[in-house]
Amino acid sequence: MSISPYLTKLRKKLKLSQREMSELLDISLSQVRNLEKGRTEMPRFGVFQKIVNLSGDDIRDAAYNCFFGDTEKSNAKQFNETNARYLSNKWVNGSEINPFISIIGYNKREIYFDGAFWYPSSMFGKVLIGNYHKEKYVSAIKDNNDICGLIEVIYSESSFIENIPDEESIAEVRFVLDNNSEDDRHVFDKISRITFSNLGNKVDISYVLFDSVSAKKNQELKKHYVTKRRSSLDI
Repeated sequence: MSISPYLTKLRKKLKLSQREMSELLDISLSQVRNLEKGRTEMPRFGVFQKIVNLSGDDIRDAAYNCFFGDTEKSNAKQFNETNARYLSNKWVNGSEINPFISIIGYNKREIYFDGAFWYPSSMFGKVLIGNYHKEKYVSAIKDNNDICGLIEVIYSESSFIENIPDEESIAEVRFVLDNNSEDDRHVFDKISRITFSNLGNKVDISYVLFDSVSAKKNQELKKHYVTKRRSSLDI
């Protein structure tokens, strides 16, 4: 997660000095230097908007490239594009996210998710964007030709989620499906018919159908909680 290569490339393209860039962005020269050196990973959102305006890029595409464009980082490789687009969209809409987070399960084995925490302005806790294994869900539907297979998958997800250490303060684990995928739309349609009343006791589990291509519309198309214990954590 760093704006460093994006900002440096833009400044050189515009043939500006670091001082000239600082004047355009209305920030100090030292701030520009820290951003380009990676000592400050991301600027305030207002400064980010000014940088993107200078580039002419779409702001969500720019956020995606800055947060998730460095595929050489081992942790960046854990992200699928749908989750990355979703999180970038959330950040543009005001959520604070940390895209490189791992969770230690009850068996002490480090588990990486295709996603990250994002922090809503809420007292209820954090949301973890979980690792959606499409093949597992699609196979469950085909094997059972009903929602029974999906219920088993959700129970298996819950068995890990319920053992995430309490100190992580996770209130919800959210799985993001891509509205542009026929399989994902079919899975979401089946899941939206399921609501559990006795699935664990700590963490809500929700599914979102998100349009990763038309994220500029700034919307979650549909959302369904398979558990619901509190008010929505969305901001």
